[in-house]
Amino acid sequence: MHFSSDSFTEATRYQLLADYYKYSDPAKHIYYYQKHYHHLYNLIHQQAVRNNSVNNNISKVRVLHGAPRTKIVDVYINKELILRGLRYKNSSEYLELPAGSYQVELTITDKPSQILSSSMLEIAQGTSYTLAALNSDGKTTILPVSDDEEVPPGETKVRFLHLSPTSPNVDIAVKKGDVIFSDLEFRSVTDYLPLTPMTVDLEIRLAGTKEVVLPINRVNVKPDLAYTIAVVGLPGESPNLDAIFLVP
Repeated sequence: MHFSSDSFTEATRYQLLADYYKYSDPAKHIYYYQKHYHHLYNLIHQQAVRNNSVNNNISKVRVLHGAPRTKIVDVYINKELILRGLRYKNSSEYLELPAGSYQVELTITDKPSQILSSSMLEIAQGTSYTLAALNSDGKTTILPVSDDEEVPPGETKVRFLHLSPTSPNVDIAVKKGDVIFSDLEFRSVTDYLPLTPMTVDLEIRLAGTKEVVLPINRVNVKPDLAYTIAVVGLPGESPNLDAIFLVP
């Protein structure tokens, strides 16, 4: 694999700086690690483009049931049943689709006439999507979120998706430490945060405060994977607030 020497040098330099501050200054560690990751990611992406990889032309969708007030559902695409009996907090595998326009419908399982949600989705070429079912204003709707599976070898990355309809805005933070994503509102998704593969304790706080609404302990992010952590549920109600891990 051929790399630009300048880009490779920059990636290596920021990796050394990130390692230097890893235990003494977590904020600087994350700052320099993001710069390292940015250069390394660009190198890998440019190489993939040069190779004209067939995988770059594949479009894919998966479905996440993140709607706590919705029963078990079936999923239809263009009136064809593609997934039966999807339960709350579960997700499907990716389904490959040609680029184009698709009608996506959710129905109560075994009752196809009871359509809970119907929406049109534009699938771009070479793009992966998570179709997140959520509750909003007393209805079940679908939120399409584009996914990015590319991770430089040995690296990892994490993002958060806020699907809790009754939760206020939240911050995502290292346990008793720095905020890594701030003021995350319902239906929003963060950018990916590049991280050193590690096990880390995280917590969800009310935005702008130290009040923890959900601890997420022993988060083990492994190399060569991209993680989406979806915050679901109803704080103070049933089903309660929870976190779902999607890989990639």
